[in-house]
Amino acid sequence: MIEKAKKGELRGWSFGFIERAAKEEDTDSGLKRRFVEDMDLKEVSIIDNRKVPCYASTSIEMRADGNEVLEVRTLETRVVSNKPEEKIDYSKYEETIRRLGGNK
Repeated sequence: MIEKAKKGELRGWSFGFIERAAKEEDTDSGLKRRFVEDMDLKEVSIIDNRKVPCYASTSIEMRADGNEVLEVRTLETRVVSNKPEEKIDYSKYEETIRRLGGNK
């Protein structure tokens, strides 16, 4: 992990938890914002450059002894696929539609 951190190959964290209490609010962008207020934490994983975190952005806040710690992460992602686009042969369906008097 230390070598990956030195090389800038770490992307963030993954948290596995069971939600006990949460609330949602609407944002100006039209997306919902979720606040997990209580949870049972099951696991924490460090995400390296082989995986993409589930959420593109997240923040973690903790309040203890009057101090507020805030971590905000935003990840720019784009989908890349090596799989060639599959051509689907619709000719049988198009012929059936024509035979039944459809538009094709």
